[in-house]
Amino acid sequence: MSLGILHLTDIHFSEQNNCKDKISSLCSICINNFSQCDKICIIVTGDIAFSGLSCEYSLACDFFQEVRDKISSTINKSIDILFVPGNHDCDFSQSDPVRELIIQSILKNDSLDEDKIGEVCLNVQKNFWTFYQRLRSDIESPQISWSHRIPIKLGELTFKFCCYNTAFLSKLEEKPGMLLIPENKFINNEAAERNVFIISLFHHNTGWLNPNTTHNNKKTFEQHLYSKSNIVMCGHEHSDKHQIISNIGEYDEIIYLENEAFQNGNNSGYGLLLFNTDDNSITSFTYKYKNGMYVMES
Repeated sequence: MSLGILHLTDIHFSEQNNCKDKISSLCSICINNFSQCDKICIIVTGDIAFSGLSCEYSLACDFFQEVRDKISSTINKSIDILFVPGNHDCDFSQSDPVRELIIQSILKNDSLDEDKIGEVCLNVQKNFWTFYQRLRSDIESPQISWSHRIPIKLGELTFKFCCYNTAFLSKLEEKPGMLLIPENKFINNEAAERNVFIISLFHHNTGWLNPNTTHNNKKTFEQHLYSKSNIVMCGHEHSDKHQIISNIGEYDEIIYLENEAFQNGNNSGYGLLLFNTDDNSITSFTYKYKNGMYVMES
C-alpha cells in the first residue's frame, strides 16, 4: 500500500501571481507519480498568500480546488489538503500596539498561560483561517498547534500530521530567534496510539525560535520534534534541504524536508514523497520549473 504527498511551500499568491500557468505541468506529474497510490495528500508549509489579504486567498482557493479536482478526477482518488501559516499569511495592517506588547511579553516565557493572549496575536491571520475553514470543515478556530488524523491506514501504520503555527508572533520585519512555540502547545502522542507515523509541519525552521527563554525554546522544540516525529516538513528559506538526522542523544532517526519556494521571482519548485509499506520505503523527488514545465532534479 502507498501514500503520495505533494509538498508545496511559499507560494505567495497575489493579484500579480495566481500560478495558473503552473497547474497543467504540476497536475501531470502528480498524476503520473500518484496513479498507484492508495491515498494522496497535498501539504503546504506556509506563505500561501503574499500579504495575508482575503483577495489573495480567493486566488489560492481557486488554485487548490482546480489542482485537487484535476488529479482526483483523473486517478479516482480522494485528496486531503493540509496547510500551516507563514509570516506572509499575516495581514499586518490588522496589527496594533497591544499585539506588539503581548509579543514582547510572550517571548520571555516558555509557555503561554492565557489562550486569550494567543488570540490577540493570531488576529493578523484571520484571513488565512477563513480560507482554511473554506477548504477543510474540521478547522474550527485559529490555533498555535493542532493535529489531523487523516483516515490513512497503510499496512500496520496510521498517519498523524502535527501542525505548528510558527508565524503567530511574526512581525513585518522579523529576525531569527524572535519566534516561539510555547511548550504547552507541543503535541504529544496519546498513550493508546501505536504504530502511528508522525509528520510534523511548520513554516519557519527552528533557527527562528528563541534560544534565550529559560528552557531554550529553540532547543526544547527541536528535542520534541526529534523524539516525536518521523518526518519534519517546513519552508520559508526558499531553498532545498533534504536530510536524515540520526543519533541525536537518545532520539531516533528523522527525515527533514525543506523545499524551494513554489513561487519566488522566476524560480519555482516543489517536492513529492512516496511511502510504500510493502517494502517500508520512502522516496523523495524534487521538481523545478524550467522552460515552461516542471523537471525532476537528479
